[in-house]
Amino acid sequence: MSVAFAQGGTSVVHRFVAANRSLCRSFERRFSRFFGFPSYQDELRNRIDASLEGCSGDVLEIGGIDRPFLSKDDHYRYVGMDIEEKPLCHDV
Repeated sequence: MSVAFAQGGTSVVHRFVAANRSLCRSFERRFSRFFGFPSYQDELRNRIDASLEGCSGDVLEIGGIDRPFLSKDDHYRYVGMDIEEKPLCHDV
């Protein structure tokens, strides 16, 4: 960390990174078909939905306590396994 950055100013590297990000965002907006990236969450959702299609068994989701990706469904038995601990997670 440079002295100028620590005192509330901006370093040359900080300004360069900020300018680079701004330039990249403007290129992505202007040429979205070339620079645009797919939404990985949408891709994950599509793959999960495809694998659950016609499913009639048990489905285990492993993840955080406050953000389940799946929800209960009449076509399969949903089981959630939390692997994260938060201060009040035992009160749920």
